[in-house]
Amino acid sequence: TLLAGMGVLIGAQFLVLAPIGRFRRAVRGYRENGSTFAFDETGAPPEIAELAAEFRTMAQDVENRQENMKGLLRQRDLLVRETNHRVKNNLQIVASLLSLQSRRISEPGAKAQFDLARQRVATLALLHRHLYEQRDTETVNLRSFFTQLMSQLLSAYGQRARSVVSVVDMRVPPSVAIPLGLIVTEAVTNAMKYAFPDNRQGQLELVVTIANGRGHMTLRDDGVGIGEEVGGDRTGMGDILMRGFADQVSGTLSVDEAPGGGTRIQLDFDPGEPPERPESADD
Repeated sequence: TLLAGMGVLIGAQFLVLAPIGRFRRAVRGYRENGSTFAFDETGAPPEIAELAAEFRTMAQDVENRQENMKGLLRQRDLLVRETNHRVKNNLQIVASLLSLQSRRISEPGAKAQFDLARQRVATLALLHRHLYEQRDTETVNLRSFFTQLMSQLLSAYGQRARSVVSVVDMRVPPSVAIPLGLIVTEAVTNAMKYAFPDNRQGQLELVVTIANGRGHMTLRDDGVGIGEEVGGDRTGMGDILMRGFADQVSGTLSVDEAPGGGTRIQLDFDPGEPPERPESADD
């Protein structure tokens, strides 16, 4: 009886438990490295061999689906790149056309409007580069964006003023970055038009902070100040646009004399909630 029991145990070990152990190890290997499911069916009972065959078929189906998904993703990336390339070219064409038309206009007021329109298009083009050339279509790095935007705007005016940029290192959705960028564009344009008469040199300071879930942006110049500006119109189209952009970020905009002279524009705004992104292996 003892020998019979030992024989049953040994038979169960070789005929059932050992094949089940091999099957379990094969499943674990497939799960851990994603390689082809490999199971040696030698000596395995028919039931386990059939189970292994079904699992192998399932693993092959999963692999086929993954390859199909990779192909679809490659096709999507190609379409996105082509679309972005066309958008980039179209923005450049619009900016170039506005610049060419501005050169042909002699009336100062109309020329200024064409130049401002070109600056707005250039701001959108810069934002587009931040979204797509950095391969992140969901958020914009506010510090990098504003640093490049200020440099781009002042270059258009021959670097008559220098900029000081102090912006919190954070990412915001495009729905927030676009209105903020256009507000800065309007504000810098107004400063260069009215704050520094007779081609005087000056400084523009841009500060953006976040506290208690709200953003605060301040743009100030050290120019002549609102009361001394010649030709400035703080109730004109630029002011209307800035207040409209402020509404898009649930913001409150104010324009007043800066302490120590010059003009100060302040905006309290909602920075939004950037979409959560999965952590990469490098994080």
